[in-house]
Amino acid sequence: MVGDPAGEALGQLGEVRPEDRPVLRGSLGHRPKTGPLLEPVDGGGVGHREPSGGAGGAGGRGYCGPGGAESAPRWPSGENAPVPDPGPARLRLRLVRHGETDWNAEGRIQGHLDVPLNARGAEQARRVAEELAGSGAQLVLSSDLSRATQTAAIIAEHLGVPLVLDAGLRERNLGALQGKTAADLGGADGGQAFVSRMVNDPGARPEGGESLAEFRARLGGRIGELVARPPAADVVLVSHGGAIRAALLALLGTDRRDVVPRIGNCSVIDVEVAGGR
Repeated sequence: MVGDPAGEALGQLGEVRPEDRPVLRGSLGHRPKTGPLLEPVDGGGVGHREPSGGAGGAGGRGYCGPGGAESAPRWPSGENAPVPDPGPARLRLRLVRHGETDWNAEGRIQGHLDVPLNARGAEQARRVAEELAGSGAQLVLSSDLSRATQTAAIIAEHLGVPLVLDAGLRERNLGALQGKTAADLGGADGGQAFVSRMVNDPGARPEGGESLAEFRARLGGRIGELVARPPAADVVLVSHGGAIRAALLALLGTDRRDVVPRIGNCSVIDVEVAGGR
């Protein structure tokens, strides 16, 4: 997909395999609800890092049992969410995109379809888990799609911390586009105009899927709940490229996609958040 404009755009729309692995560090503080929450620190720089070694619903919550991700509890939401005691004054969030899948490697849109990790993706997850050892992380929170839960389970087991699943952290539902590549979209421009509309038009909705505006509202809402009621002082959140981008844009209070770099498989994005109490 390198050098393919439609493929690059699909990387924002769905999950085309990336080559870079960005690390964004920032600080989140109290801001008006209509304003940005993220203030870059250390000059706001965005760097790239490879892990050491190179290669690259609602319900209760509690500890992940012996069954791994399959037995992990679900994060409560909406009316089912409890009102906890005030959380920590600051929340450390380490946002991790899931490891590689065969569909990533093929440049195929995944969306809500449940595609597991391939061997490379599992190895990426193990390397990230090793990097996070001794980091002080207290909880792993993950999308409930298998490519994320498998990544999260590897991390949680290595760190010896609870794993909780949250369907609200899923990738954008791309409906009829799911399972397709840029080439499948056809057209004289290789699908570029269609993909550009889906990526840039907030009201654009693929058949059977979510509009961009709905997707961003969903992710922004879930991250807002997490910030308002931190479950722990240091959380590893495992999700998807588009979902992590949407969450960061919500925290930044902007629609400018260029402020967040492309998010590679098992990239780590590290931010600090002021508790919502």
